[in-house]
Amino acid sequence: MRGHFLFAMSVSGLMLMTPPAARAAPETAATAAAAPIAYPQTRRDNVVEDHFGQKVADPYRWLENDVCEDRQVAAWVEAQNKVTSAAIRDCRIRRYSMSATA
Repeated sequence: MRGHFLFAMSVSGLMLMTPPAARAAPETAATAAAAPIAYPQTRRDNVVEDHFGQKVADPYRWLENDVCEDRQVAAWVEAQNKVTSAAIRDCRIRRYSMSATA
């Protein structure tokens, strides 16, 4: 096993050891950097609270609404989940780890 795991990446405190085959080649990384992720538009409201004389803006307050009751929040969460699912599906490290466990 020596030499098979060259670097580690920390994700939420979990150390994931990745073999060299799972790393992106430099030209692949450059190509991926050229195509930005298309995040869904997020509405910004003009919500400002006063906390003991300090004005605090909270433009995304509407996202605190219950996703089961607010259709706009549900639609935003669904759009974000599509972006996230695509990123996870296309993750080379995930593909390697899934093939290693199969």
